[in-house]
Amino acid sequence: MNIHVLCDDRARQGYTAEHGLSLFLELNKASLLFDVGQSDVFINNAKKMDLPLKTIDAAIISHGHYDHMGGGRYADSFDRDIYMHADALKEKYSYDASLDRYLFRGVLRSSLTESFNNHLILIEGDKEILEDVWLLTTEGVIHNSRFYVKKGNAMVLDDFHDEVFLVVREQQKLHVVLGCCHIGLKTVINKINTVFPDGDIASVTGGLHLGNESDSSIRSLFEQMKGHGIDRIHPLHCSGERAGHIAGDVFGPKSESPQAGDCFIP
Repeated sequence: MNIHVLCDDRARQGYTAEHGLSLFLELNKASLLFDVGQSDVFINNAKKMDLPLKTIDAAIISHGHYDHMGGGRYADSFDRDIYMHADALKEKYSYDASLDRYLFRGVLRSSLTESFNNHLILIEGDKEILEDVWLLTTEGVIHNSRFYVKKGNAMVLDDFHDEVFLVVREQQKLHVVLGCCHIGLKTVINKINTVFPDGDIASVTGGLHLGNESDSSIRSLFEQMKGHGIDRIHPLHCSGERAGHIAGDVFGPKSESPQAGDCFIP
């Protein structure tokens, strides 16, 4: 498998960065688009990398935040299935204590392009979307009291049960791709071990939401993951730069922290 980073908070010279995530995955038998960032950055960077988005077999939106689904407002002439959890379209907010107000962090379905809208496939549970390619879900976990979802007229803490993650099996190894991992990496690993009790997780790639964690907490988490047999981790997006450095310490040089414009083998 090859993973091309189309959108990330950092970028190589000549590419554009933005707060968001988008990955182009080349698998043995298919190609996938995972998340679309918050604007047309993923489209423009894909052109610079000579990656034709029209050749993908399917797309995945990991959850309903603007920095993962907002690019759907710019994706014209989209003609592939786009998988996402049905509740990712609910109104998402974060609470800003300094302003004492809730800030909208979702994407309105009405703002998505017609072609993007027409190809949405809304799921509510685990699904094998291609041979040896799965989307997994959980019941959700509240890890951060800053994120909310609107239910009627009330704001309730977001448990991110709508967050899906990708599992790809190649050469009897499992590769995991995450959007933001709001539900926590331990929850993700526990779910994978339940679905694939004999599975061997080779790599974890994506946003890990560790920017506010201490160095010791991040190191402890990574050491636990290594103890579970995970060979390497590739932190992106919301993981924070410190997570990339610590991943290198714990997992060695095979674990890198890519950025927009990079291509790597997970």
